[in-house]
This record gives sequence, C-alpha cells and structure tokens, in this order.
Amino acid sequence: MPTEVEARFRASSDAVLDELAGWTRLGTAQLADPTASDEVDRYLDSNDGRLAAARWACRLRSRGNGWRVSLKGPMS
Repeated sequence: MPTEVEARFRASSDAVLDELAGWTRLGTAQLADPTASDEVDRYLDSNDGRLAAARWACRLRSRGNGWRVSLKGPMS
C-alpha cells in the first residue's frame, strides 16, 4: 500500500501558486496534474471528547458523490 504524505502551506501570492502548478516534481516525489475538488469534512468524537483527548481524529469526508472515513492518530 502506498504511503500518503500530506503537507499544507500558505502561499504569499497567486504568482507562487501559478509557479507551483507547473512543477512536475517536488524533491523525489512525482507530482500529478493539479486538480480542484469540493470537500466537506465532518469530525466525529464521543460526547466527552475522548478521541481528541487521546490525540485521535475520526474524519468523515464527502467528495463528489463518495464518502471516506479516516482515523488518524499520533505516530507510534
């Protein structure tokens, strides 16, 4: 199974985003063509916030006409 790596950055201008959109590689990673999609994320937890207290998150994501549930927690 491939490993997913996610990173988020703030761009100082649209020009920076335009330049990045043309890149095909970032370090050793091969980049796919940029795409845009609408997503709605809902985070689920118990009434007493037990998941958050344990540094876990359960995310229900809607994209297009599909749904995905992700459980994320601290690295072991």
